[in-house]
Amino acid sequence: MTDKIRITNLGPCYARSFTDIPYSAEIARAIGAKETIMNKARKIDLVVPYMEGRYKAIDALLRKSGVHQVVEIAAGWSPRGMIAASSAAIRFIETDQNETEVRQKEELVKQILGTVPNGLHVVTFDAVTGKGLDNVRSLLKNERTAVVHEGLLRYLTREQKGMVVDNVRRILSSG
Repeated sequence: MTDKIRITNLGPCYARSFTDIPYSAEIARAIGAKETIMNKARKIDLVVPYMEGRYKAIDALLRKSGVHQVVEIAAGWSPRGMIAASSAAIRFIETDQNETEVRQKEELVKQILGTVPNGLHVVTFDAVTGKGLDNVRSLLKNERTAVVHEGLLRYLTREQKGMVVDNVRRILSSG
């Protein structure tokens, strides 16, 4: 992924801060999402319902599926892992391609929750290149697994999308 794509994870982060999605406001405040995104998005109020709907639709599908192991690729500043892993039955693996942001996310989780839940793992993995795939695979148990993302593919070329699909296939075949 590129830095051009990286900035896009701040938009949903900031938009979620206006919803009832737990921890969203705290995360947006902690990373300065408002200051960064307001220079780029003048009509943020127009996308809030879309971002909230997308987030909640994924959550509803995960609940309906009954899976207890989830990999979120390009998780960015989503609170989904924090929320899901509060249940001892859920193993949630958040990935991001930037090591610095992975460490910042872990620190933010500790700041908000007091500790990183046992079921939450935040690891470095580039969904396009596959770099860090072993970080994900080493955490998987042999059980049904869902792989989700909230918007990564829309920013990729057809070739890059194919690379992501190949890497997701590798994740799913390793559990």
